[in-house]
Amino acid sequence: MVVVGLVLTVPALLALYRGYIGPTFWTVRSGFQDVDVLSGRIRDVGGRNYQVIGEDVLDTFGRALLFGVGPLLAFLVVAPLLALAAHWAGRAGRWVVRVAFAVPMVLGLAPATLAAGYFLDRLRPEDSAREAISNPATAPVLLIGFAGAATFGLVCGLGVTLFLAALRRREAGPPVWPGALVVAGLGVIAVLAAVLQTFVFPYVVTDGGPGHATTTPMLAIFDYGFRDLRFGTAAAAATVVLVPLALLGVAAAVLVIVSGLRVEFDPVARDDGPRGGSGGKGVVLALVGAGLVVVPFVAWIGIWPALSRIVGGSGAEQVPAESLGTIFANTWLPTLLSATGGVVVAALAGFAIGMLRPFGRYSEALLLPFAPWLFVGIGPLAIAHWYDAQRAEQLNSFAGLIPPVPVVIPALFVFTLFFKGQERRLREAGGAGGLGRAVLPVLPMVAVIGGVTWVVQAQDLLWPLLVSSDPDKYTGPLVLVNVIRQFVVADGGPIGVAFPIWAVVIAGVALAVAQVLYVDRLAIRAGR
Repeated sequence: MVVVGLVLTVPALLALYRGYIGPTFWTVRSGFQDVDVLSGRIRDVGGRNYQVIGEDVLDTFGRALLFGVGPLLAFLVVAPLLALAAHWAGRAGRWVVRVAFAVPMVLGLAPATLAAGYFLDRLRPEDSAREAISNPATAPVLLIGFAGAATFGLVCGLGVTLFLAALRRREAGPPVWPGALVVAGLGVIAVLAAVLQTFVFPYVVTDGGPGHATTTPMLAIFDYGFRDLRFGTAAAAATVVLVPLALLGVAAAVLVIVSGLRVEFDPVARDDGPRGGSGGKGVVLALVGAGLVVVPFVAWIGIWPALSRIVGGSGAEQVPAESLGTIFANTWLPTLLSATGGVVVAALAGFAIGMLRPFGRYSEALLLPFAPWLFVGIGPLAIAHWYDAQRAEQLNSFAGLIPPVPVVIPALFVFTLFFKGQERRLREAGGAGGLGRAVLPVLPMVAVIGGVTWVVQAQDLLWPLLVSSDPDKYTGPLVLVNVIRQFVVADGGPIGVAFPIWAVVIAGVALAVAQVLYVDRLAIRAGR
């Protein structure tokens, strides 16, 4: 088992070097160089690039962190309260909550679509918000409000899902609060890491203005590297972003390992409601009823500027019909290849670490090499990835549209924890049912995470923006943003091209079904 387990982690380790370690070294080294991307000339400049970015990077960090205020409140306050009420209301309450957040969670994975919806809906010439977004004093507040409202459904829906899993307990199991506390801690870390990489909303709605008042670290990296062609300066700014992201990733990994966190599949579809008299249950039913009205209503209001245009097909006529097939292929096929490969590699390594446990109780230490890049998206390493694509002559090509994510590290962590939980239950059952019975419940999770990864990558704006200047290689989000940038006062944009109604329906129904029939049986546990 030791040899097999180590062998199965090799593809993930190779992918880690190819997709993360190598580009990180290149980025850090380039931060001390002047890189001319046209001539290929490179010369050392010492710390001059860091002098150029100076205090501006600290200012952008402060703005980025402000984007986390709303999500933190949603995750730490609204989500656990609603999850607790749904848990006490029993199976019906849990199912209603899960289904109510399906579409807001799906659209929350499409930031370009959401940002374009607010751009088109709230920034018309006759709207007072248009004047506010042009004022350096009020633009950051308005933009943060837009982003918070648009992503409320995703953050709250994900929080409810995780806290419901933490609240689920065995009939005579340990207390649930350790798992809930670990979930809360990981949520705070993840939100901080996510907002440090905020790019789409400030790029689409304000383009970092007015007067750089809404520039975030990622937008600064984009400006330095791909507008000013100062790759060394951009690499220095990216290095400054990578440091806190690495620390947050290591902190999350240590929390996971020390807490003994694991995920288990409960084979019994229990009501799992409160124990006690009917009077107490009536109170919690009233609470969950109120929550089901207010919280999902807020989530749906947040996505409505985009959803209303998706349903209405607004602006689709701005894209030639003969181009739609090419756009859909560019959007969904390269990302399908990347998502499939990255998730399969992560699942194999997760099985090796969590189920085969090559180092016994210390097997989770194998997660530590991946930890610094747990929360690192394409953005902080975009300069290195673009440079590799240019040298391989993959710009404006199908191959270039494949996201450079050879292993999905968050998925690796999830699979490891799930296999760990199933291995523990297998041991407690004395091996009854065999390895297959312990592994089978994890397979639907592979499909769920694979589907989510596919949608996230297909709706990404940054990577296609960097590698596609040929309209024949545009993706849906890139087409959408280019159109609304050309027609600032237009009444509509091709939102339906970026995220078609058929894709929203399929993804929403699939997520709702998975939540009710599968995710509702998952339990997050911590401790021994």
